[in-house]
Amino acid sequence: MFDPNLLVNALPGGKQVEKISDSVYTVTMNVKVRPLQGEYSGEVELSSVSVPNNYTIKISGQGSSGYFSASGKVTLRDIEGGTLLFYAGTLEADRLWIDVGQRL
Repeated sequence: MFDPNLLVNALPGGKQVEKISDSVYTVTMNVKVRPLQGEYSGEVELSSVSVPNNYTIKISGQGSSGYFSASGKVTLRDIEGGTLLFYAGTLEADRLWIDVGQRL
């Protein structure tokens, strides 16, 4: 959960994640969802961690299409051959609000 190599794969469009502290990371993402399409650099913070079940994630960044911030709850479930990740949260991009609830 705290390994940057695993976290980069859990972030949609994740390109690079570097650990700053036990719960804060810098991130580069290539978002392919309109209206946010573009590359962003920012920060990720994990909190309310319940290993190995769930955590809260906050992401903020600046990029080619403006500023965004997001927060949500991530739930992890062991499955044969890996881990299934569920997330639900809210995304704010400049003055645009988008509710996100998706299963990967």
